[in-house]
Amino acid sequence: MGKTIPFPGGSPKDARFPSRDVPISAVPRIARICALGLAFDELLDEVCREILALSGADGGCLFLGPREERSEAFSPAAESGTLPDVSEAYRPGPALERLLDRMRTEGRIQADDLSLLPASDPLKRLLDPFPVRSALLTPLRFGTRLLGFVALHVSGAPKPWGGEVLSAMDMVAAILSAALERRRAEDRLRASEARYRFLTEHSPDLITLHDATGRILYASPASLPMLGVRPERLARRGVPPPRRRREGRRGDPPHGRR
Repeated sequence: MGKTIPFPGGSPKDARFPSRDVPISAVPRIARICALGLAFDELLDEVCREILALSGADGGCLFLGPREERSEAFSPAAESGTLPDVSEAYRPGPALERLLDRMRTEGRIQADDLSLLPASDPLKRLLDPFPVRSALLTPLRFGTRLLGFVALHVSGAPKPWGGEVLSAMDMVAAILSAALERRRAEDRLRASEARYRFLTEHSPDLITLHDATGRILYASPASLPMLGVRPERLARRGVPPPRRRREGRRGDPPHGRR
């Protein structure tokens, strides 16, 4: 008989590392959570828990950059598992900057056994004070911009990050990156609307918004001092017609004179 064909998520009993089961059903659950918009931090916590269940890691951290594009500082947005203090390893510094540059250019960073890495490796330098044996860093990118990254950790015996886990994390990263970029776009839209509303509500000039038929949809507060009509009434009724001066016939004396 030929060699036994291993099922996805498993490994032969005599393998060097223990098996790692991959619940692929966690991927659509993460997609449904991301579809809600990630407006609340609790949703990020739920995503982190689902990622932990998917990967089989002992602990996981989700790091995100600020919503403003002017800064690139990354901070933990959610974490789960039995290694809650490992997020402190990713403090700003030269080692973290080297990791971020590698994720920008190369993609994921995989370490099946940290003890086998050279002492100069930035990931080993960051995680060496913590009880972490295996680590996987998956970048969250949109275009060329790094939005954040997911850091997974395993303690105790080293465990390899199998192809099923890597493929599933690639799908999760794509889903999560799109949701984060959508949240960032919605934040920019809300900020733009707030600036526009501030300008229109404090402008001394009358500003109106019309539909295709010319009907007024919005009128700024300046309508009251300029036209004597409140903005909400102007939006319902439209601009009042101007008063027309009565004109006499040609040859008649001016109004008021005989």
